Amino acid sequence: MNRYSLKNKCVMVTGGSRGIGLAIAQACARAGARIALVARNPRTLRQAAATMQGRRTKVDCFSFDMAATDKLEALYRRIIRRTGGVDILVNNAGTTVRGPAETINQEDWEMVLKVNLTSCSARPHARTTVPTPPPRAAYAS
Repeated sequence: MNRYSLKNKCVMVTGGSRGIGLAIAQACARAGARIALVARNPRTLRQAAATMQGRRTKVDCFSFDMAATDKLEALYRRIIRRTGGVDILVNNAGTTVRGPAETINQEDWEMVLKVNLTSCSARPHARTTVPTPPPRAAYAS
């Protein structure tokens, strides 16, 4: 028996189209999980999904900007409708603004906070309004 099997589990990975997020998604796919990839760029999402084809896993792509925290609940509803529920949530999306601190404006700072902090904490609160199967999710940020 495979100790690390994720068969019949759904793993949602934000920032899943490249880098660490893609590597996590690929590892979960190798372990048999269904993958829900979330990232801003539809093209890179399709490319990421293509790297997991042939692994007998289903990969669903959701183009979404995690800074749009007011639309997160709608995203979760779409994912749940398509996948039946999320067992493991990997909050990998992250962003930054480069440059001297004095050049970073308030709008940029708030965008960084929305992506890196608010979007990660929004899911547990959404649980109270988004119908999901009984609690079964592992939560990783």
